[in-house]
Amino acid sequence: MLQFSLGGSRIIFDSGMNTSIGKGSTIDGKISCPEVSVAGTVHGDITAQLVIVRESGTVHGAIIAAEVHNYGIITGSVLAQQMTTYPAGFHQGSFQVSSRYHELQQEKQYHREE
Repeated sequence: MLQFSLGGSRIIFDSGMNTSIGKGSTIDGKISCPEVSVAGTVHGDITAQLVIVRESGTVHGAIIAAEVHNYGIITGSVLAQQMTTYPAGFHQGSFQVSSRYHELQQEKQYHREE
């Protein structure tokens, strides 16, 4: 069981299943799982422990996560404990995070997998 607290709420995941949306794929709907990697397009909200939006990835919706790494495009609100926006990343919308980083290098902790 994975859990984290954010904005006064505790978010718990019973499943260990992770989700990967591949380049060229489109998902319409909500996603809730421990880890999400987006190289395609998501039209909907994401709730996860870790969200990685790849360079080819786009999220049109709200993200609630402990950690967000953005190499792609996010249009929607982000509520996270930590958000890292890399040089190729773009975010349009509101955000509330405990710590926000604008990295100068794209290859710090996570690498692109497309």
